[in-house]
Amino acid sequence: MEDRFDRPDLDRPFLDRPFLRKYVYEPLRHENSEIRLLTLTPPTSDSTTLECRLSHVPLPKAPRYIALSYHWGDPTVTINIKVNGREIGVTVSLEAALQRLRAAGSYVVWADALCINQTDKQEKSLQIPRISAVFRKAYEVAVWLGDDLGIDETSREYLRAETAPKLEGDTCLSTLPVFNSLLDRPFWRRVWIIQELAVASCITLYWRLADENVCRFTMLRGVRKKVLTRQPIRLLDALHRTRSSLATDPRDKIFALLGLTFDAQHFVPEPSYMGSVSDSFREFATSLLESNEPLDFIYLRSANRKVGAELPSWVTDWTDLDDPVAHRQFEYIMALETPVPEDPDTDRDAVISKSGLELEARGVLFDTVDGLGTALAMDSGDVSADEIAITHNLITPYSSEDEISSIIHKTLVSAELLPGDQCKISDGLHGDFHHLWSIETPQQLEELSTVVSSAPSNSICIWLAENRSFIVYGRTIEWWTKRWSLLGTESNSVQDARHFFNAIQSRMRLLMTEKGYLGWAHPQTRKGDKVAILFGCSRPVILRVCQGGYRIVGDACLSGQSIDGLRKITVDEKVENVRIL
Repeated sequence: MEDRFDRPDLDRPFLDRPFLRKYVYEPLRHENSEIRLLTLTPPTSDSTTLECRLSHVPLPKAPRYIALSYHWGDPTVTINIKVNGREIGVTVSLEAALQRLRAAGSYVVWADALCINQTDKQEKSLQIPRISAVFRKAYEVAVWLGDDLGIDETSREYLRAETAPKLEGDTCLSTLPVFNSLLDRPFWRRVWIIQELAVASCITLYWRLADENVCRFTMLRGVRKKVLTRQPIRLLDALHRTRSSLATDPRDKIFALLGLTFDAQHFVPEPSYMGSVSDSFREFATSLLESNEPLDFIYLRSANRKVGAELPSWVTDWTDLDDPVAHRQFEYIMALETPVPEDPDTDRDAVISKSGLELEARGVLFDTVDGLGTALAMDSGDVSADEIAITHNLITPYSSEDEISSIIHKTLVSAELLPGDQCKISDGLHGDFHHLWSIETPQQLEELSTVVSSAPSNSICIWLAENRSFIVYGRTIEWWTKRWSLLGTESNSVQDARHFFNAIQSRMRLLMTEKGYLGWAHPQTRKGDKVAILFGCSRPVILRVCQGGYRIVGDACLSGQSIDGLRKITVDEKVENVRIL
């Protein structure tokens, strides 16, 4: 069975592992910086079961040892080994890794599943911050990639080369055929490898081969020295870079990065496994708000996150950010300037309730969602994302058809979706733009390969067919783009088309509000949702009525309107303390 990571239920106590309960651990003396080390017993002819001793040692006085970096594999499929004379079950991946290390003559090993008592939440909370030091002190970090990778002898000789390959410009290792099998292992998606490999003084890759036990590759260490920087980074930067990584325990999406970042203690003074995953994510969200980070983090969410999920809607689910919607939001938020610290004597824009479950944010409920297009290839479980919400509203805040045409152009080329300098667009209107609506087959789309990236071409064709009839002030959006050819101005057609397809692939939905504003909205948006201008957020937020308050649906962009412009428009409207659940 192929290795995979299951996304856990955030409300359920995490990882009850019966195979680990069979071993009774002696408590560590944390005041002495104690860790546990495995000493592997040399193999004997009359025993096939791997045997080892587990001992305590202060980390500063530890003997030479190898730190094992590996993918745990399926926790329900185990194999027995003997630890201090007792048989216990460990994952097949761990047993195989220890067998290979023993065969290579490495006998003293640190492996997290055995050297940390996984059922003792207090011990985990104290040992996790020490993992960075454990990997830094190890004389070697052993990376276990698993079974035969299908690499032939010629490729193995290439990997054994003493010199690193010459990489031109932005060449990525994954484009070199010999690395495809290496980089296609579940190991590389583990969030923990960021810390484990970044602090290592020496890294060796291991996997199981039919004709030899261990392969060591000097060349990969050379590549690492070329591309790896050891400068500490901000925790939020690390979270941004590792948003696609996976962790068995959801909390480790954050905790695995603490040893690498210079400001980790500011946000997470003491990582704890004592409470629920929801508690940990809520505490981190609270820390972000209290640290004066952009309030925009409250709408960071994937297309698939259900609005009624178990987490408070203003709390980021760090296990679920690997999709185009969350990628776009995260890129945008990270490009924002850090707000000027608030005067402690003034009222804050957002305050967390005493229970820690609700957020009270000052703002204006500015508008209501009226019309919606469909989202690209949605798999969110929200049927509304696949249905057009037709608006018959003829109200418009714009003074002429020329101004409307300009606003539609800004919408389709996604000016407000992109951060910073990326949102600059040409002033002209591309007269042939309407031909894009006529694309009906993947073959036609392939002719535009220079402007369309990796989204499934069939899904884009379906989106174009579904949304060309989206109603804007009584006419279809396709009609408005045909009108551009009559205006006598030209824009950069390639750039416009690229921005248009980027907007489609972001999975946002075309939006029309009751007041006549056009833009884009999060895929989970429904007709009747509120468009809020929350003080401290740099773009509008979609809210849904829920139990006397609101839940956050996601972000929105109203074309031609900066957040400062929207605040001026709403200056005379009622400012409320919006209760966000």
